[in-house]
Amino acid sequence: MKVVAIITFRSTGAPEATGEQFKAEADELWKLHTAGILREMYYRKDKPGGLLMLEIDSLEAANEALSELPSVKLDLATIECFPVGKIMPLEPHGSGGSES
Repeated sequence: MKVVAIITFRSTGAPEATGEQFKAEADELWKLHTAGILREMYYRKDKPGGLLMLEIDSLEAANEALSELPSVKLDLATIECFPVGKIMPLEPHGSGGSES
């Protein structure tokens, strides 16, 4: 299933993190990527945080995997996970094509 995870750094989280903590975070994200779980990763431009697109068996498995991130373990960030699905094609139902 597809899961979106929103990472929000606490106001004291990201600026206080050390280079070692960032490396540990990157290493954990790399493990998720090479396992085929982490498909896409984006950073937020409006505030410290990011968005992860996961392909994983369940919402519980997503929360469990992301709880291993150092920023979460050190209480520097929170993560909100939710399942997502594709939107139906944007064409009139039953028309089989465009309407004139």
